[in-house]
This record gives sequence, C-alpha cells and structure tokens, in this order.
Amino acid sequence: MEQLSLSHLAHRSAYALSGIEAQRVAIARTAVLGSGVYLLDEPTANVDGTNIDAIEELMANLARERRAAVVFTTHSQRQAERLAESKISMDAGRIV
Repeated sequence: MEQLSLSHLAHRSAYALSGIEAQRVAIARTAVLGSGVYLLDEPTANVDGTNIDAIEELMANLARERRAAVVFTTHSQRQAERLAESKISMDAGRIV
C-alpha cells in the first residue's frame, strides 16, 4: 500500500473509495498475491500522472524483483513502448 501511496486508505470501506482509489487498491491487492503472472486491464486508465508513475513503477518492480510476467492492456502507444519488452497490437479486433 505504501508503494502506491495507499496507506491512508487501509481502514476505509471499499464503498467509500473513489473509482481511482478502488483501481489502485485492486492493483495493490493483486501485487500482494505473489503470482508469477499478472494480468492488468488498463491499469492506468483514468489515473492522474503521479499515480500513473506509481503504478508503472509497481509493474516494473513485479517484473524485475519477482521475475513475474506482467501482461497489460493500454491504449497508449507511448506507454507500451516505454514499458513492454514485447508488444501485440490490435486493429479492428485483429492482431497486427
């Protein structure tokens, strides 16, 4: 929770969280599981710049420190190029 600046939310009900807070908490909960593969669907959608940086750092740490595969979707070509070792692009529902 500290890595994503969520410590202040530890005692709040899930119903009391904003959409962005709930998204960040969901990512933090996933990270705690210690899986070898993480599937993240648009993990930085509707998130402000500071929190995008924190989420991207967490994704990189999962891959590097836990030697985990982090598979994520994004509409941001720049984000994919910046973070991904390999990319799969789709156009009109087809892999290109």
